[in-house]
Amino acid sequence: MKMPLYLSWPVRILLATAFVLSGILKLYPIEFFENDMLIHHLSGESWVLFQSRLLIGSELLVAAGILTGLWDKLFVRLSFAMLLVYTIYLIILLIIEGNDGNCGCFGNAIVLTPFEGIVKNIFFAGMTWLVWKNPMDYSFRGKKIAIVSVILITMALPFILNPVFLPKKIQTLTGEKIEVPLEILYESEGETPPTFDVLTGKKIVAFMLPRCPHCRLAATRLETIKREHPELPIYAVISGDAADMPSFLEETRLHDIPYQHFNSQHKIMKVAGPQFPSILLVHDKMLDISLEYYDLNSAVLLDWYHQP
Repeated sequence: MKMPLYLSWPVRILLATAFVLSGILKLYPIEFFENDMLIHHLSGESWVLFQSRLLIGSELLVAAGILTGLWDKLFVRLSFAMLLVYTIYLIILLIIEGNDGNCGCFGNAIVLTPFEGIVKNIFFAGMTWLVWKNPMDYSFRGKKIAIVSVILITMALPFILNPVFLPKKIQTLTGEKIEVPLEILYESEGETPPTFDVLTGKKIVAFMLPRCPHCRLAATRLETIKREHPELPIYAVISGDAADMPSFLEETRLHDIPYQHFNSQHKIMKVAGPQFPSILLVHDKMLDISLEYYDLNSAVLLDWYHQP
């Protein structure tokens, strides 16, 4: 369907803007996108930091190619291919997990169900078809250099805007160790004691607040690790308003990790400290390692767990 320029350009701009939004909103926080890839087995821990950014870069590349019209045949085909792959993934997700939760199309900023994501992709495919039917065909000196530059810049942009920080090598605490007063979890009046034992042996205990964004990211990452390594003794203690628990559990998909809801945040701070999430690796109540979200890695946890 041939359209005049004053109609075809707005379609081109809107489609490019949609791809830019899809990429940028996944970039902040990229941890949500990384966890989503991990929990659905779309990547492994070793590669997810890079694959997530490359996927975002590919969306920015398609946006730049459609907006500039440097090579319509290539970039419009890429748009169709990307929308097709995403739609197939969402259909599989819809069949396996149902129509609940966030499809992740726009990161955690705009929540769409898998069905809504499929409808969105069909709409964008229609816009892509209009761009296909109204191509831009022009040439100039240095066009190939311009195309290569667009590819390099857009693919590098996610790594520049949100650099990769590799997990640090964590050392076990040396010297005199600190005893963690975990008995508070069992002795506090008005609290339901946990059904799991964190007082003896090696235990990974994560203390989180349901409204804390980094806690939600940490819970999701720990859940993916637990699913891959069920032998790891991971437990979660979640402190705060019970009304926030349903949304916390839905977003984090906490299923394999045993958890306890603990009302008193003040008492929890006596155990976990003032900062959340607090992930403590303890051995017979003695603190071996204290981890932050960015340090969470199955290799680190397994190495500690299998140490004598």
